[in-house]
Formats: sequence, structure tokens, C-alpha cells
Amino acid sequence: MPNLDRYKAPYVKDIMITKVVAFHPDHDVVDVLKAFNEYRITAAPVVDKENNLIGFISEKDCMENLVSFIFYEGLGVGSVETIMHQDVHSINKDKDIFELEKLLQEKDLRHMPVTDEENHLVGMVSRRDVLLALERILHTMVEYKEKIKSPVELTPMEKIKMKIKNED
Repeated sequence: MPNLDRYKAPYVKDIMITKVVAFHPDHDVVDVLKAFNEYRITAAPVVDKENNLIGFISEKDCMENLVSFIFYEGLGVGSVETIMHQDVHSINKDKDIFELEKLLQEKDLRHMPVTDEENHLVGMVSRRDVLLALERILHTMVEYKEKIKSPVELTPMEKIKMKIKNED
């Protein structure tokens, strides 16, 4: 009998990363740029002092701000608060990956902050994390299907017992 738990959809908390680069509203955009380049990330959540999710900042936001400042004598390199998106899409850590995938697709997002019940940041999740989870599930399914295709090997004693049962 197969282990049915292995076919349950993983939860966001099972696939998210928990070591997250996050910023505060008063961080400078240059600090964000340096962190994006150092950690090779393209977006990050913005949190308040209590670790509540309050915004999101992307490399696109930084690029627009810096191009405006450098080439068009814009207002200047500002703080995260001045360029972050406050309308943040996040997902609770206890949702399954079907809900996550649906949100990522509907909102055309590559990353999403993960929160707990009190809106505290607890992780980040991306399309790639979903794909890796789906790959593991697919691999498990293929392994199981291969196992059920292979014939059952009976011991000599089991063969004798079956023969006796069939003769009754």
C-alpha cells in the first residue's frame, strides 16, 4: 500500500527560504543596490521594526530611481520608503503550493514574501521553489509507478500457501 502522505501538496513553509534579505523603510536605495548585487537577488521585502511586512522593493524600482538620478537629474537617491511598493502580495506559510502557484500566476510574480498569522515576515518563496517541489513530487510519482509495474516476488513458502488457498 502506498504512503498517501507523499502525494499531499507541500505547504509554503516546506519550500520557502527562511534566511531572507529584508530592508527597513529608512534604508538608502544605494544600500539596496549593494545588497542585491552581493547576494544576487532581484527583490526583497520591506519590514518595520517589529518585522511586519510593509512593502516590497525590486531591482526594477532601484534601476528606475538610479537612472532618474544619474542621467536626468532626478530628485536624488532616496530611501526605500520612497520607492517601495506598499501594495504587497504575500502568502501565509500554512497555505499549500497550489494556492501559491495560483497567486504567482495570477499576479505575474516571481517572488513572494511569506508571513505568519500576524503578518510577520517568516520567509520568501519563488517560482523556482515551486518548480523544485513539483520536480520532487514528480520523481516520487515516477518511482512509485515503476514499483507497481514490477512483478511481486513471492517466497517459496508464500507460493505454497497460495497454492493451498487456491485448491480449497
